[in-house]
Amino acid sequence: VSLRLSADTAAIPASTVKILVASAAIDVLGAEYTFTTRVVGAKPVDGVVNDDLVLIGGGDPLLSGDWYPNSNLDRYPVFGHTSLDELARSLSANGVTSIAGRVLGDGSRYDDEWYYDEWGAGTAGIEAGPIDALMANDARIEGDDYRALDPVAGASREFVRRLNAAGIQVLGGSGVGSPSADAIELARVTSLPLSLVIKEMLQNSDNNTAEMLVKE
Repeated sequence: VSLRLSADTAAIPASTVKILVASAAIDVLGAEYTFTTRVVGAKPVDGVVNDDLVLIGGGDPLLSGDWYPNSNLDRYPVFGHTSLDELARSLSANGVTSIAGRVLGDGSRYDDEWYYDEWGAGTAGIEAGPIDALMANDARIEGDDYRALDPVAGASREFVRRLNAAGIQVLGGSGVGSPSADAIELARVTSLPLSLVIKEMLQNSDNNTAEMLVKE
């Protein structure tokens, strides 16, 4: 079998492009760069947040519930995840017991181009996406068979489950929205350094991580 190499022959670069993404990310952001996911809302009164709670995405591609790495939903499970459960538990540790309003997701750090038109058939929602600045479990919700169509709405739904697991009641459901001007930070969770996020991307050939690093 002969193999003809030509600079004029188009070829699909596939995951080799992740090496370029990794190099650019380290160059632009730095190896110690971290992603921060924040929770903001009204100051709790007797443990109750008497308004909506807003989960603000910081572009963290590995934000996940603690169940997700062991879920067997992916051929190569995510590792080094940023714990959405830890974020919920920190709210509980700060005395929050219930949310009178809704849990809203805010992905406004990035645009809402969840997929790319240039992707081939069978890619969107399977090989990659939907992606946004707020995404949890690669847009999955514990107990659902399919990815959320809207990654931000999916993350807010997932966070309600994590809050419930931490003993915090949510009375108003979930949705998508922005914080009020007087909202204060109630909790935050920070990712591992970018160098370790890149390790996950390269070892797992994680398309979502790569796409989100390009956005960042």
